[in-house]
Amino acid sequence: MEPQQLTDVVERIKERGARGVELLYVQDRGHALEMRGSRVEPQQALDEEHVVVRVWLEGGRRADRRGAVTELEALISGALAAAEGAEPDPAEGPVGRLQTVTGGLGIRDRRYEQLTSDDRIEVLTSAQRSVKQVDRRLDAVGFRYRDRLRVRRFCNSRGVSLEEWSTTYSAEGTVNAAASPAPITLHDRVMSRSFASIASLPYGTSLARRAVQLLADGEQLPEGPVRVLMPARVVARLVAALGASFRLSVLETPGAFFLRASDTPVVDPRLHLVDDGTLSGGLRTCSLDDRGVAPVPLTLLREGRVDGRFIGVADARRLDVRPTGHQVGGALTASNLVLKSGTRSINACLSDLGGPSLQIDDLPDLDGLDLATGAFRFVVNGLVMEANQVVGAMRGVTLTGSLLDVLNAVVEVCSDTDRLEHVDAPALIAEGFTLEG
Repeated sequence: MEPQQLTDVVERIKERGARGVELLYVQDRGHALEMRGSRVEPQQALDEEHVVVRVWLEGGRRADRRGAVTELEALISGALAAAEGAEPDPAEGPVGRLQTVTGGLGIRDRRYEQLTSDDRIEVLTSAQRSVKQVDRRLDAVGFRYRDRLRVRRFCNSRGVSLEEWSTTYSAEGTVNAAASPAPITLHDRVMSRSFASIASLPYGTSLARRAVQLLADGEQLPEGPVRVLMPARVVARLVAALGASFRLSVLETPGAFFLRASDTPVVDPRLHLVDDGTLSGGLRTCSLDDRGVAPVPLTLLREGRVDGRFIGVADARRLDVRPTGHQVGGALTASNLVLKSGTRSINACLSDLGGPSLQIDDLPDLDGLDLATGAFRFVVNGLVMEANQVVGAMRGVTLTGSLLDVLNAVVEVCSDTDRLEHVDAPALIAEGFTLEG
């Protein structure tokens, strides 16, 4: 659907009695490859499109419908019928013209149309081949590649008409290794807006080297309190889990989130977290959210205090503030999250601290984290460190504690940073963990 078609549909819905209308059209095209043994097999190409119809009747009675473009007339009729029975809300309605994002977003790779099958295949074959080059004891499975070209077009009854083009690339794989008490399975996925980034990241080699380190024997740590080094990968996973809760509705609900707004720091004052949907080349960078609002950069944690929150259109009207541009699907969602780094490297920090630490390899499963209380119970693999030297490995051990206690017991915020999908994070060294067998 071209922009003019969306404008015509909006006018047609208004003629049927709607006081307000929004249309969001999304089209995805892309490729998918998967390694089967030593062969690369093409998967079904991505070819999808959908439209979201949102209508308002008198009194702010709203209804939404989402479906295929071929079902557009049925979606319109369904939305109008549903809005008849909706509850009135004076704060509901389409948004007017707001300031748009200025400057280049870096989210469309101009190289996309020139990529060949050989270019895509090389990303997979080189990654899988590199695993055996590191250590022949390792098995490489589930290596996949995906890319997507997306166009989003938005139009509403208040004269707003916007368009955005973007690309996304992803590559992933799993490395297995026989070990006691259970086999080691490490998975990684790299994502970027540009093909050059995906093609140059040695994620297969990185997975293999991590697995080899975890296979080592050596010293073990006793049960009880333990100092933990969380590499950037681990911190990024925790930050991504926390980011989803900085919504107005969650922060204002007692007991819904363990971090509460306060005039004093609730975590270590060195922790400074920003949400920036305008970050150049960011995985969740966008020029508009699903309500046609440009994203507003927010400081979520300012020197340890909860400071920012994601606000939707209706709540923004009630509070007489600007919506923050975080509406994705049916929920408010974090965009690019950036945790401020420190000034000293992991190596220097551990060298000065001395003594034993446990370096967690990864936290792929966060089911053991309760965001309401902050309590966690994680089963992890890790490296035993003596100062800055690796002296052993521990597999399948359990760490328990409270994330609130951990974030108030940060020993060092390191300068070593990395990007994991939509999160930029540094490594952290912290107390507050208890090691179980």
